[in-house]
Amino acid sequence: MSKKPYIKAADRTPKQSIINDEPLSPLQWIVCLFVIIMPLLFCKWNDQSPFEMIKAYFSTAAITTVAAIYLITNIFKNQVVIRYNKWVWGLLIYICAYLLSFAFAGHYYSSLWGVLNLPAGSVMTVSTFVVMSFIAVQIFSHEHSLRKLAACFVICTFIMSLYGILQHFGGDPIKWWVYSAMEWRALSTMGQSVGYGTVVGCVLPLCFAFFITSQKRKSTIWWMFAFAVMNLGILYSGSRLPILGFFATMIIFLGFLAIFKHKLPQISWKRIGVAYVIIILANVAYFAEPGYNSLKQKLEPQEIKSGYATRFIVWGTAIEMWKKNPWLGVGPENFGEEFNHVQSIEQNYGESWNLIWHKAHNEFIHYLATTGLIGISAYFWLIILMFVPVFSILFRKEWNTDYIFAVALLGGFGFLLVTHLTAFSFIPTLMFFYLFPAMNFSFADIEKTKTVENNLPKAGRWAATAVVAMLAGFVLYKVNNVWQADINYNDSRRQLVSYGNFDKASELLETAIAQNPGNAEYWCFRADIYYNFLVRSVRETGMQAETKKRKLFDEVVRSSDTCVQMDGRKSDLWRARGTLFMSLSQMVPQMMEGSLAAFKKAVEVYPNNPYNHMSVAAVYRRKGRNDLAIAELKEAIRVRRDIIPAWTELLSIYYQDKRYKDVQDLVNSIRALNIKTSEFAPQMPGIIKVARDNNDSQTAQAFEQMLK
Repeated sequence: MSKKPYIKAADRTPKQSIINDEPLSPLQWIVCLFVIIMPLLFCKWNDQSPFEMIKAYFSTAAITTVAAIYLITNIFKNQVVIRYNKWVWGLLIYICAYLLSFAFAGHYYSSLWGVLNLPAGSVMTVSTFVVMSFIAVQIFSHEHSLRKLAACFVICTFIMSLYGILQHFGGDPIKWWVYSAMEWRALSTMGQSVGYGTVVGCVLPLCFAFFITSQKRKSTIWWMFAFAVMNLGILYSGSRLPILGFFATMIIFLGFLAIFKHKLPQISWKRIGVAYVIIILANVAYFAEPGYNSLKQKLEPQEIKSGYATRFIVWGTAIEMWKKNPWLGVGPENFGEEFNHVQSIEQNYGESWNLIWHKAHNEFIHYLATTGLIGISAYFWLIILMFVPVFSILFRKEWNTDYIFAVALLGGFGFLLVTHLTAFSFIPTLMFFYLFPAMNFSFADIEKTKTVENNLPKAGRWAATAVVAMLAGFVLYKVNNVWQADINYNDSRRQLVSYGNFDKASELLETAIAQNPGNAEYWCFRADIYYNFLVRSVRETGMQAETKKRKLFDEVVRSSDTCVQMDGRKSDLWRARGTLFMSLSQMVPQMMEGSLAAFKKAVEVYPNNPYNHMSVAAVYRRKGRNDLAIAELKEAIRVRRDIIPAWTELLSIYYQDKRYKDVQDLVNSIRALNIKTSEFAPQMPGIIKVARDNNDSQTAQAFEQMLK
C-alpha cells in the first residue's frame, strides 16, 4: 500500500499543478457527458414521469454501462490500481445500512424503483450514484481531469440558466412546461422551480472558483459571464429556498477566503470583488424589474408562514411514522405508502392536504422515517466525511491553487444541505450529494492507492468479462423493461382518456404489464379498461355474448384483486376498487358488499381522509341505511369541517327523512364556518340546489348569504 506524496504548492511545477496537456480518457469523457446531459433530460410526452423518472432510468443505464466498461478494462490489466479514501469506506457503510432497511421494507416495489415522479430515494437511484461515486474516485485522479469534470457541472447549469432566463421573459421555444399553473416560474427540466434553483445554487460556488483562479483572459471573461448568467438564473427560479441558501453559502465562502487568503497569494481580491459586484447587480436587476415578481411575493411574511406551516405538520407526522419503526424505518421511498396511516386531522387544513406526501420535505427527517436510526446514522456519517478533505488541508503551510475547488465543492455541498432542511433530493441534486465528496477528496490529494496483481489466465479473464457483461446486460434489460412499461402505461391512459380508444389502450397496457407485472397501478387501470369493455358488451345477446360478459367480468375482478394484493397500503387503490364494484353492482347486486368492504378498507388505511368516509356513506345510502350514512358523513365532517360535498349529502338525507330540525342545525353549523375562504366555496351552488329542489327557499337564501 502506498500513499501519494504531498508536494508543497511552492515546489510544484506548472505541470504538476495543472496537467493541461493530458487528454481525458474515453471513460472520463463518458462520465463528463453524463454530467452535462442527465440534468437536461426531459420527456414531456410521458405524463406520469415527465422529468424525474426518465432521469432515474437514464442514470442507471448510463452508470451500469460505465461500470461494465471500467471493470472489463481492468480485467485485462496485469496490475490494477485501486484508489480509496475515507469517503469510500463511508459509502460502503451507508449503502449496507440502506439495503438493510430495504430488506425489511413494507413495500418492495416502490423501494426498488421509486414512486411517481420522485424516485430519488429508491434503491435503484441511490445504488446508481453510489457506484458512480466509486468509479469517479478511480478514474478522476489528477487535477486536470477533475477540473474538466467540475467544468461540466458549470456548463450544464449555464445552459439551464440561459433557458430559465428565457422562460422568465416569456420565451419558451421548446414548450417544456410541466405544470400549466406554474408557468410563471422558470422550471427548466427540473419539473419544479425549487429543483432548478437548487441545481444552480450547488454549482455556483464552482463557477466562482473557476472565475477567481482562471489564468487566461478569454477564460476569465467566459467564467465571469457564466457566473452572471447563473446568478440571474437562480433569481428567476422564483423559489425562495435556493436563493436564501445561496446567499448563506456565498457569505461563508467569502469569509473562508478572507481567513485563508494568505495561503492563496495567487488569487486576486479584485476578481473576488467583481464576483460579489455581479451578485449585487443581478439582485438589483431582478428586484427593480417592473411588473409581477414571484420571489418578492414569496418573501412576504404571510407567504413564508403559510408555505412552511404545512411542513411542520408533515415533519411531526414523519416523526410519528419513525416511532413505529425506530431502527430500520419503513423502507426507502415508502414514505408516501405509510404517511396516510398516521396522518393527523391537522394535516387536512394544510397545503396540498388531499395529495399523497411522498417526501417529508426535510431530507434528514425523511431519512429518519424511511431508514430508521441505523440509516440516518450512516447518512450523517457520510455528510461528516465530506468535511474531512477541507479540514485536512486547512493546516497545511501552503496551498495548491486547486484547493480552492475543494472549498467550492464544500460550499455547494453545504448549500445542498441547507435546502434539505425544507426540501428533498431530486435526481440531479442526488448526483451532487455523491459526486461532490468523491471529487473533493481527489482535489485535496489525500487518497491512498493499492496495487493488485491480476494473475488470472487468459481464459479466466474472458470468463470474468462474460460474467460482467451478462450482469450489466441483465440490469440494462430490467431497467429498459420498467422504462418502456412506464411509457406504454402512460400512452395507454392517453389513448383511453384523450381519444376513447379502448382497444389500443388495452393493447398498450397489456404490453406494459408484460414488461413490468409488479406495478399495482397498472392492474388498477386494467380493471377500469375491462369494465369499459363489459359495459360495451351489455347490449349483446346470445350464449356467446353471455360467455364473453362472464369472462370480462372475471377479468375486472381479477385485475382489481391483483391490484390491492400488490399494494394494500394505498387507500386510493381501495377507493378505486370500491367505486368500480359499486358500478358493477348495477349488473351484479352482490358486488355492493364488495364495494362496501373496499371503502371500509380505504378508511382503515387512511382514516383521516374525509372522502373515504363519504364513499362508505354513499354505499350505505344505496343500501337504504341512512342512519349509518349519516354517521359516516358526520365523521367526514369531523376530520374536515368545511367539506361542502359531505354537508350537501347530509342535507339531502335530512330532506329525504323529513328531519327539518336537523336541516336548521346544519345551516347554523355551516354559518359558523368562514366558508368564503374555504377551497370548497365553489361547491356551494350544489348545496343551494339541494335546498331549492326540496322547495326550501329560506335555507337556499341562507347559503347564498354566506357567500356574500
